[in-house]
Amino acid sequence: MNEERFKTELNQLITIKRILQDDKILPLRFDIERLTLDHRRFKVTIRGITSLIVGSSSSFPMTANNFPIRIEVPSGYPWHAIPSIRFESPIPFHPHVFTHGGICWGTGNSPNPDLTISDWIRGVVEYLQYNQDQASMLKINPSSPANREALNWWQQNNGSIRRYIPPIDMARFRVWINRTRG
Repeated sequence: MNEERFKTELNQLITIKRILQDDKILPLRFDIERLTLDHRRFKVTIRGITSLIVGSSSSFPMTANNFPIRIEVPSGYPWHAIPSIRFESPIPFHPHVFTHGGICWGTGNSPNPDLTISDWIRGVVEYLQYNQDQASMLKINPSSPANREALNWWQQNNGSIRRYIPPIDMARFRVWINRTRG
């Protein structure tokens, strides 16, 4: 792993955290907690957005507003490996999220040096927004979703999802990520 690039990406994430604290439009906030001295393992708690959680059903969808994720950046990142990102409790109820908290990135499970850690977290936020980004939902392999029950729920409730998950301004969030690139 290129240590200089990794430090730049961590600084970008910290800058985005500071920007979001002052943003009066986006409800999205981050807490960042270092788990190792070299920051290769850290925890980000995504706060301020509502999403469905495991235990939801078509008759009784449950939601939460805080989603802690553990991120482990492997030594082969970004050219040979992607970050390992796993939800802690509460686990989102989403076709791309296994009930144990692991994330299936669909076709994005391959290394992509163009993506930064902030981009991977943006993907997590897009998943939490459920169908607000239709492109992420269309990447699901219907014969092998990470969570079949969530896929079935989404297919049945796609038209009323905003009743459960208020959308945030993802374009604004993407702008902050792009403006903070090193």
